[in-house]
Amino acid sequence: MEWVLWKLRPNDTAKMNYLKSLFSEVYIKDIVESKRIERQDILEQILDLLCSSVGSLTNPTKIANTLKSKQGGSVSANTIRAYIGHLEDAFLFSESKRYDVKGKSYFDSPNKYYSEDIGLRNARIGFHQQEMTHIMENIIYNELNIRQFSVDVGVVYARTLNEKGSSVRIPSRMWM
Repeated sequence: MEWVLWKLRPNDTAKMNYLKSLFSEVYIKDIVESKRIERQDILEQILDLLCSSVGSLTNPTKIANTLKSKQGGSVSANTIRAYIGHLEDAFLFSESKRYDVKGKSYFDSPNKYYSEDIGLRNARIGFHQQEMTHIMENIIYNELNIRQFSVDVGVVYARTLNEKGSSVRIPSRMWM
């Protein structure tokens, strides 16, 4: 049914408006009502931040600090974590955990969040911020998930000497 409605849109502007209205009139409204969200403004700011940073390492504390510097008020990392969970429950985002290859364990954070639907992501941020590398990473992540692969964010560290001659670990390669 959605495909038929999409095809009936006469031009790109109509299709963009359809995606924007789908976001605000269906997804956000449903999340706010079903999860009894008190701060819809915070939910929408989190949504904007996640849409703007697909494929980037982030965590609830970092998002809380960003919101604090942006608006002056404070929101707890636990509230951010709960709101991100609601966005995941609505199939708007999925989380990829960070994995320490050498230590063979998962980090608590930071993680990467990927948009389940790039079209909705683009509509949310007004079809701006078209970083092809992040979008391609998101598309590959989604494809691997569709094919039922488990996708983690990995880091391989290399040992090098700093200016004092001490051995330090630096990330030599990150991958999705």
